[in-house]
Amino acid sequence: MRKWFYRELVSTTDKSKGFCEAMEDFLDAPTIHSGHRIIEMIQSHKAYPIPPEGMKARIAKESTLNLEEW
Repeated sequence: MRKWFYRELVSTTDKSKGFCEAMEDFLDAPTIHSGHRIIEMIQSHKAYPIPPEGMKARIAKESTLNLEEW
């Protein structure tokens, strides 16, 4: 994990309790269980708006791998 990103993550107050520890656990032992734990913590922390076109379409549209803009 990038040092600056982690420093900012630790210093923010807007995160689930135990999130940094969960991230460290995932990096130490990247398993399906530890990955799902992080996803659940993010999704349960607050409601994130879903774009009208859907998440998959938004990701595909904004992806750096989208070659249509090249």
